[in-house]
Amino acid sequence: MLQLFEWLGSPPSLNDQEDELKCNIAGGFSTKSCYNWLIDQQQQQQPLIPPPPPYLCIWVKFVPPKNQTFMWLAAQNAIPTTDNLVRRGVPIQNMMCSLCNSQAETVNHLLLHCSYTHKIWNYFIGGYNVRWANGGSLEAQLQAWKFRRGRNRGRKIWPLLIFAIIRSIWEERNRRVMANKSPRSEGVIINEIKKLIFHWGKAEKWFWG
Repeated sequence: MLQLFEWLGSPPSLNDQEDELKCNIAGGFSTKSCYNWLIDQQQQQQPLIPPPPPYLCIWVKFVPPKNQTFMWLAAQNAIPTTDNLVRRGVPIQNMMCSLCNSQAETVNHLLLHCSYTHKIWNYFIGGYNVRWANGGSLEAQLQAWKFRRGRNRGRKIWPLLIFAIIRSIWEERNRRVMANKSPRSEGVIINEIKKLIFHWGKAEKWFWG
């Protein structure tokens, strides 16, 4: 901190005049324009950095901000799965996935490719009568998910479904690892996902009657 203060130097003197910031962008300032500008600057300075996750598939209406933020972190491989914890220097003896106990736990394995998780995905995707192969990464899954499926109420539910599935799988994982509770079957998790979708959609009367 002392080095930082030394580098910053003395703070500027303040006066009684009010500071103003004027935006010369057509239509005025917006968070979206600022975000796009920052991304452009990043790509110009470091073009080898991969593009950010598809934010239009993450900031979805009717999904609580907590779930949106978690999806953003998961798409950037930043949630505390065992492989990420080991990478951060946390000593962990058992690296296996807590849901299937057959492969090492990573973000993509846990949320997409685990045999336990796969049954949950198949249940909901099968309800839409579409042929689907889970993406190699959560980011690829999000990119493919942005194309609407279903009709009427099913079409409205589709964008929310991926958030409910991811959240419920993660909570079951934490329930086993952090709380040391007994495993629950895939059917129980499927019902939890249905309850989440109902809770998120009831404000718009999607399930009226």
